[in-house]
Amino acid sequence: MQRPPGITLLAIGSMLNGLLMLAVGVWTLMGSDFLFIPSGYGPNRIAIATLLGPLAPYAGWVVLCLGVIVGLIGLGLFALQAWARFILLAVLVVVSVLTVVEIGSGLKHSYWGVVLVGLLKLAIYAFVLWYLNKDAVRRKFSSAA
Repeated sequence: MQRPPGITLLAIGSMLNGLLMLAVGVWTLMGSDFLFIPSGYGPNRIAIATLLGPLAPYAGWVVLCLGVIVGLIGLGLFALQAWARFILLAVLVVVSVLTVVEIGSGLKHSYWGVVLVGLLKLAIYAFVLWYLNKDAVRRKFSSAA
């Protein structure tokens, strides 16, 4: 069955992202403090691991597991599995809501770069949501079973 080119692109991107997350997870488990060093710009710099709250000490394992999940979603998209499309749709909705919160925070604190990047991210998420819900794309997932 012919896979839509956009799905191929999303699948490859997801698999590459999964591999990168696996590498960072393993790198962290091998002793790197990459996830524990504050990064970013300005006075509000934080370490990526602190975003995990109580799981921060296990950041390497969390990133490793997320890498496996993201990679599996990519494989599922590549194979036109309906579950992969559903999970991607759900993740896009959640991330879109969080991005709206991010934009609100940027507006509140006059961080115009955060607002601009947030709006760009929302546009990309909206496009991907629209693409995944096109009849032709949706039918490819339902007929692949």
